[in-house]
Amino acid sequence: MRRGVLNLVLCLLLMAGIMSGLYAAPDLFTASREPLTRNWRLLEQLTMIDSSGTWVNNELRHNHFNAFNQDVVDSTAYSYWNYDLGWFQGWSDHFSYNISQEYITEITSNLVMFSESIPMLRSTYEYDDDNRLLHAKM
Repeated sequence: MRRGVLNLVLCLLLMAGIMSGLYAAPDLFTASREPLTRNWRLLEQLTMIDSSGTWVNNELRHNHFNAFNQDVVDSTAYSYWNYDLGWFQGWSDHFSYNISQEYITEITSNLVMFSESIPMLRSTYEYDDDNRLLHAKM
């Protein structure tokens, strides 16, 4: 019974990661035409949920930025909270960009189990000459 509950929780966390990644995707496609001048980077984002009036850890996102262009996120690692295990990585997204690194051309999403990364989803994006999104495939 306990193993079934653990599998259900892991499945729900996986789906939550996928949905939160898809929800955040429109932000990834709104590249500015002006050079970015910010001197800060969002390295970590903690999501908490209300569990009977108490806020508990749910998801921790850690962004990894490109070594040559600090305005570009190369990948995001998603970790999930478990009272027995603490934080454990369960998902990661890896981003590929066009030559000017202005628009995302591919997102590869991997399930992380037992320190092994397993490719699960691949999304590709095509743009017209005016940099408008033409096709998105998953």
